[in-house]
Amino acid sequence: MSTDQDRVKSQAASIAAGILEQQTKWQEAQDLDNPVEYDGEQLTYDDIVDRIHQEPLSVGVRSGWYQPGRETPAPEEYSILLGTGGPAFRIVGRLDEHLEPETAVLEFQDWFTPWEPYVPASQAEEEALLWYAGLFYFGD
Repeated sequence: MSTDQDRVKSQAASIAAGILEQQTKWQEAQDLDNPVEYDGEQLTYDDIVDRIHQEPLSVGVRSGWYQPGRETPAPEEYSILLGTGGPAFRIVGRLDEHLEPETAVLEFQDWFTPWEPYVPASQAEEEALLWYAGLFYFGD
């Protein structure tokens, strides 16, 4: 593995750890029903969600194959673009019939390389990615 790949994977690990921290602080604020110290500020759980909604560069959905002229099917997959360039990061996954995320995979890409999945360091990180994706609306 090259030094550049190590650097990108390290940044992906930082993103996953940051999302886990956001989930932990959100849960703490919700449990206490009071603001908590996060990122040098006192934030409520709603403040934390508002901040998360401002993070992505874009949120998109796509559906599968269908015949032209027919009704467009409901979205089947989503993408939350967290950063572009070298490196770039996104969370992708499948949507259920209610347009809720049922999977969440953090992916990374460096210049001129294909998207690669980041393997979460723990079950908690994996669950936090799904929690994060679930904070977004993927309907019309």
